[in-house]
Parts: sequence; C-alpha cells; structure tokens
Amino acid sequence: MRSELEQYRSLDALVSVMARNITISAHRNQHCEKLTDNAKFLADHSPTPDEQLIGRETMKHVEEILAKLPPKQHAVLIMRQVEHRTYREIGQLLGIGENSAKTLLSRARKWLLNELSSTSQ
Repeated sequence: MRSELEQYRSLDALVSVMARNITISAHRNQHCEKLTDNAKFLADHSPTPDEQLIGRETMKHVEEILAKLPPKQHAVLIMRQVEHRTYREIGQLLGIGENSAKTLLSRARKWLLNELSSTSQ
C-alpha cells in the first residue's frame, strides 16, 4: 500500500479527492435508499371497487348510446376511432367516398356528443 502511495505527488490532494469521492458515493447511496423507501408509500393507483363500478356503468351507458347510431355512422366511428383506419380505407370498405366517410364520422361524433351531454345532465 505504501509503495502505491509514493507514486502520488501530494498525499493531501489524494486524500482530498478520496474524501470527495466517498462523500459523493455516500450521498448517492443515501438518495437511492430514500427513493426505494418512498416507493413503499406510493399509493396503489388501481381503481377502487366504486370506481370500477362507475366505469362499468359508464361503459354500458356509452354502448347503449352507440347502439342507437345509424349503422353506417356506427361503422365509420368504430373504424376510425377503434381500428384507426384512414378515411380512404373506410370509404373502400363501405363503398363510399372519402368525403362521405368524413361527413358520416362528423355526424356520428356530433350526435354522440349531444346524447352524452343530454344524458349526463
């Protein structure tokens, strides 16, 4: 060990660097321990039974409203919002033009918004 220390010009500088590195390491370790301790206390973000019930009821309500949509509007809405199809694909599948698909989607969204807002009041 002494032979290794002799290669350094200033033992004071070496001790200073070592002390600094030990302090930084201790600080990092302490910070990591705090993070893992805090993780234990984080709230469980899964929905409560009440929230699950409300979610199921809301979903059922939305499904009932969607069932009232005219068939083509319903199809366009599902293809666009759920299946993420382009207007061109929707038009080809339904045998209509792209602009017609856009119009049907717009009407479906407006009707759905109107129904949802009127039933929530």
